Amino acid sequence: MDRSKFDNQLMQLRKIILDGISYFIAFQALDREYELSNKNADYKEGLWWKYRGFLAPARNALLKSTLVQLSKVYDTDERTTSLRNLVVEARNNSDELTPFATEDSLEIIQVRIVQISELLDKLKIYRNKRLVHLDSTDMENLEISDGDIEVLTDKTKSIFNSFKLLCDGNSDNFDEIMEDVKTHSDQIIEMLSKAELG
Repeated sequence: MDRSKFDNQLMQLRKIILDGISYFIAFQALDREYELSNKNADYKEGLWWKYRGFLAPARNALLKSTLVQLSKVYDTDERTTSLRNLVVEARNNSDELTPFATEDSLEIIQVRIVQISELLDKLKIYRNKRLVHLDSTDMENLEISDGDIEVLTDKTKSIFNSFKLLCDGNSDNFDEIMEDVKTHSDQIIEMLSKAELG
């Protein structure tokens, strides 16, 4: 793979990560509203239940979209743009593709991916049996918790930034973009709540 194609795939991967984390943050905002509505004695009068025909599908779609995007980041299919595939490409041509890499730094990136393999396996099984297909076998214990997703998003940002530093000497400020998503999601819910009260 030449440098231009590699850089293009690195930017595509960044967008996949940004989309996945953005979806999760927006999901969390809606999920908090859902949890609040269930704790409130007058929940049937609140924002969630009044607009549940929109808020419930939006919440579900955001969670599923999060999991699909995170699955793409670690896809092993050689035809895909994924972190795993880009690391392999970089190891095959480190002089051109990762000029800031040391002898061991690309191996460290691969080790960090291996360290979350249990969580990635869980995600892959969930994606295959619940998102891409609907497996007819018993799937009662097939769940990915919000905590699992938070760990995976944090690790993904960190691993991607470590890898990007080896490629171009820069890292991405995901947190600033994510703060916008959180703020705007909370503001939209607050506006809906105020409109409901008004």
